[in-house]
Amino acid sequence: MAPDQVAADHRGEMCRCLSVCHPACYQGVMRLALIASLCVCGCMSVPMRYRAAQRTYQSRIEQLSVVGFERTEYRTTGSASSTVIAPQLGLYGVGVGETGEYHQASDASLMRWLLEDTHCVRVVNNERNSSLRLEGVAGGQRAIGALFFSADALEMLTLTPILGVPYPYGANGWANARLYRDGEFTRSYSASARLTYWTTLYTARVDTQRGAALARGMALRELADQVAADLCR
Repeated sequence: MAPDQVAADHRGEMCRCLSVCHPACYQGVMRLALIASLCVCGCMSVPMRYRAAQRTYQSRIEQLSVVGFERTEYRTTGSASSTVIAPQLGLYGVGVGETGEYHQASDASLMRWLLEDTHCVRVVNNERNSSLRLEGVAGGQRAIGALFFSADALEMLTLTPILGVPYPYGANGWANARLYRDGEFTRSYSASARLTYWTTLYTARVDTQRGAALARGMALRELADQVAADLCR
């Protein structure tokens, strides 16, 4: 992923709109149901503190190697949706399907960029034989809580999903790392972050993947700030 794209993902607001159709269902005119177009948006915004510049330090470390941060990533390769509308029979439904593949990915490059932005280390590379080495892992997933469970239950009991009404979703991100000096374990670091956003029935799958990626990036920034503060404060 290019640096400019990563920066845009973590500093800007994202809103995707998908045009879908739904009937204008009013009592007394069911037989004359009209098909209307509705702009369905799933929107998320990274908190302001993650869009602000990172704290910088006077360089005190000559070289630091960043390795690991590998994960298995699911990428959607195709999707399809269908809507069934039969006012005369009282039938309304929507179906969504997708295909995808699993790929190996790494956040080591992003972690190196985040550490470079703190100016704490003069040279940040990926050499495993470096005297000072940081090894880590990071991940992100959909958040599960009472708020999101209640919103899902309300959506299932009404027709609002078909109408594209947004409802709250969330994602959790986490990142852990261990610091080694001359091959000897020195200390560990741990960071987490949560992102809350709005999604819809039609954008939930894509929004879930994007939200998890953003939450993971937020946790990595927290981790980079921790490491820089520990090494250069």
